[in-house]
Amino acid sequence: MKHIQKIFIGVLLGGAISVSASAQTIKTGEDAVQTKEGLYLVEGAKVDVAYVSPNFNLANYDRIMVGRLAFSLEESNKAAEKKRRRSCSKSMDKLACTRANSFAIDEDDQNKMADLFADIMAQRMEKGPPIEIVNEPSAGVLVFQPTIMEITLTAPKDSSSFSSSARGGVYTQSSGSITLVGQFFDGETGELIALIVDQQIGTDIWHRNTQVSNWADIRMAFHTWIKLFRTRLDQDFTIEVVE
Repeated sequence: MKHIQKIFIGVLLGGAISVSASAQTIKTGEDAVQTKEGLYLVEGAKVDVAYVSPNFNLANYDRIMVGRLAFSLEESNKAAEKKRRRSCSKSMDKLACTRANSFAIDEDDQNKMADLFADIMAQRMEKGPPIEIVNEPSAGVLVFQPTIMEITLTAPKDSSSFSSSARGGVYTQSSGSITLVGQFFDGETGELIALIVDQQIGTDIWHRNTQVSNWADIRMAFHTWIKLFRTRLDQDFTIEVVE
């Protein structure tokens, strides 16, 4: 199904596709950059990293399935705990400081983000020609599984907190960064056919860092990624395989 092909390539290559239907290249020779799953690096991708199988046939897909946003934040939360310890090392009230200066993303945060991602996805897929989203993988279904691999905050989640209230809050140039890994599977065989990795940085302007600004930047990142599904719908695209 043509519009599914365009969605997939749009999210895979981000802004790399032009209206003039230019092709992107993957090299499959001896010096090719390849994943253990047999995917090849896409040259010129505008997401940070994109890999694709040279053998997939997107004409086989007429529906998509979007998995619930997953999280793999072990390293991010280890770094967050180190930040918290540093920020509270000289505090007279370590218990209050610990409660007020959390940089870690907990289960409640993750559930809220997953709900937000799903809501934005549903809204985007309903705009313009509707795209059918199904709940089960099967033949003809392209499966997209998004995972957040990194979230780095430049200030505690609640920067009206114990440690900063006396100084009038925390001011930062950005709320931090968030990194998405997107995996695409064939709905019938379960074969991984493409992989993307992309990091979004919060608003590049000095501002008071609060829960509100953190969530605004997360929402903006989600909109940026999901918009890639829709903005490329009317743009043709091809992959050129170079041996």
